[in-house]
Amino acid sequence: MWLCLLPLLLCTSFEPCRADPPPPPPPPSYLGWRSSPPSASSGSSLCTLARVDASTPEGVRRFWNAHVKGERPAVLINARSGPKSERYTRSFDEFLRRIERNAMLKEHGQAVITLSTANSYSHDKRKVTLEEYIKQALDHAAEKRVNGTHTGRAEELRGNETYLWFGDHDDASDGRRLRKMIDTYEHSMPEAMQIPGTTFKRDVALSFGIGGVGTGVPWHTHGAGFSECFSGRKRWFFQPPDDPPVWDPDATTAQWLATATAQKHSRWMECVLHPGEIVYFPSEWHHATLNLDEVTHISAFVNGGWAATSAKATAARERGLRIMASRRAAAGQEL
Repeated sequence: MWLCLLPLLLCTSFEPCRADPPPPPPPPSYLGWRSSPPSASSGSSLCTLARVDASTPEGVRRFWNAHVKGERPAVLINARSGPKSERYTRSFDEFLRRIERNAMLKEHGQAVITLSTANSYSHDKRKVTLEEYIKQALDHAAEKRVNGTHTGRAEELRGNETYLWFGDHDDASDGRRLRKMIDTYEHSMPEAMQIPGTTFKRDVALSFGIGGVGTGVPWHTHGAGFSECFSGRKRWFFQPPDDPPVWDPDATTAQWLATATAQKHSRWMECVLHPGEIVYFPSEWHHATLNLDEVTHISAFVNGGWAATSAKATAARERGLRIMASRRAAAGQEL
């Protein structure tokens, strides 16, 4: 009996017993993809874009008129609320099941996929298996973020040295199976994404992507479209076609942001997209992205109907190119 009480007596007689501190909890995850710890959530609640409730037909029509016709970016919230058909619900549930981390590794882990460099013009490509991409590139990015070593400093890998998987599905070794996975999303596209004057097969192209913590694509432009996050948060930056940013096309978004913040450049609009939210990007608007977590997402590029590139957008883009050239000249190419 005394032997049993000895540890208690020692604790009481000399100093309080201290249990070993519990290990820090792992970062939360969604669909098996990791989220960052709170310290990496800078800017996660900031949004200077319009947030439009798309849960009702009236809200959808307001969005189409004010933002699609008006050529202004916006974030759609509650786009998947309200009554839905059984096929819609079944398709979206099936899509989410297919993009879980373990499901992706099991079904497509040995698929050879095409990665693109994460710079503005994405010239270089690299082929790896999906398993290599997830377990090497994504895990490495997560480790750097958790350890606090990902800072956006210039000495880190630049955008033209960083590779992301986004699109190029038909080039994958099991492109048909990947396309089938992506096509399940088509049947669950919210009403707000079905822009008047467009049909899916003719006017919409889907690109699925997975990005690691701290990665993203720096400033670039293209036609109009939507992007929906399924896991993780993605920080979006926007500037109008005729007010272009000055940036190094081969730097990462994190490197650009560190420099722009230090120089107190703040002309951009921005918003952090959370799972279940959808961003609309009008044609020719400059935009950049930064993944705050491991992000799975789809972009739907729309070419037609109300989302077709307008003469106004083309003219603004031409003005923007002239302004960009003069700003770069004034900066002495010190981007």
